Parts: sequence; C-alpha cells; structure tokens
Amino acid sequence: SVASLAGAATSQIALGDFTLTINGTSTTLFSGTISGNGALTKAGVGTIALAGNNTYTGATTLSGGTLAIGNGGTSGALGAGNITVSGPATLAFNRSDSLLISNTLSGSGAILQAGSGTTTLDGTNTNTGTVQATAGTLKFDGANALPSTITLLGANGATLSFSDNTARTTTLTTANLDLNNGAFVFDIGATSDTLVLGSGSASLTGTQTLNLNFLTTIISAQSWTLLNATVGGGL
Repeated sequence: SVASLAGAATSQIALGDFTLTINGTSTTLFSGTISGNGALTKAGVGTIALAGNNTYTGATTLSGGTLAIGNGGTSGALGAGNITVSGPATLAFNRSDSLLISNTLSGSGAILQAGSGTTTLDGTNTNTGTVQATAGTLKFDGANALPSTITLLGANGATLSFSDNTARTTTLTTANLDLNNGAFVFDIGATSDTLVLGSGSASLTGTQTLNLNFLTTIISAQSWTLLNATVGGGL
C-alpha cells in the first residue's frame, strides 16, 4: 500500500501477481505504465489520474476518492480486468479522443465523463451509481452496457448516448434522466424500440436536445417509443 502515486511517462511499475493499493488524500498524476498480472485498488479520498497506457490484467477496485483515466490528453488506460466502483468512489474518464472500455463494470459508485472526447462502454455493466457527463460524450454501446437501475445526468453541452443495432426494450426500472444543457441520444434499431423509465423521471431543462437516430429505413407501420413513463414516473 502506498499513500500516493506520481511519476513521469518513463516510470514503470511491474505488479507481478500482487495488488497495488493507493490509499491517500492528495491529488496526483501518474503518466507511467502499470503492467503485470496484478490488480489495482484505489482507496482513500484522494484523486489519481492515470495518463499512461497501462497493461496490467488484474481487477481494478475503487473504494474511495477518484480514479481518473487520462488527464485531458490522448493517453490513459485501465487494465483488462473487471472494474468495481464502490460508493463513494468515482471512476472518471478524462481524454480528448476516443476511448473504448470493454471491461465488466459493477458496484454502486459514480461514473464521470469529464474529458472532451468520447468514451464508449460496451462491456457488461451492472453499476448502479450516478452516471454524469460534464463534457464530451459518454456512450453505452450494446444490450448489456446500460444497467436497469441508473441515474443519468448531463450538463454543459455534454452528451449521454445509448446505441445498439438490435431491437430492444430498454427498461430502466428506477431511472432518472436529468439533462441540464446536455443531450441524450437514443439510437433506433431495425424494429420497434422502447426506452422505458419505470419509477423514475426525465427532466429536460436548459438548452438540451433529445435525439432519435434512425439506424434503419423508416417503413410504414413501424413505430418507436422514445420515452414511456409508467405509473409513478413522469416526463
């Protein structure tokens, strides 16, 4: 366990089969690379930005503070293992280009899109924490990428996007969608698609946009429900 982690791009950490636990209160930047079969644990209330293209294969666990992937540029990566974000920890994405996250994601902590680029989550995602985009685009791509219980927050012209080329009924059982000068994009598949906010609500405030992107030719008798608020919910 270390109290903080900082280093230049030439820095290298070889984990072997061990777990590196970072438990501190400071804000630091590590631009080097972390490799090996080991795991990474972020504890404590501090903030650490990983700007190196890390290759470790173990799990990534967040139990406190913030772990940022990137520092506003075009580098920064997680390892290949499962990601667990426990409250009150935050996993932040802060890159200016495109970043693909295919890891399995779970827990109850927060997910934050902070960079100007596009982060795509296409792995299995059961995380129930608040998801917020304050810049750029956070995209959920695939049938298992958007959990059934979620709170989605958009702001400052950022975009939250859900895309899957297969027909689906996406039911967000206890969801809240709050767009404050942000945008939500729901891509329409080849047949009838439904986005359901169960006991949650959609709050469309500010100069936000709510878009339908048709991925198919519009055919007579086809229909799409964008938002369907059931009993207890609202639009």
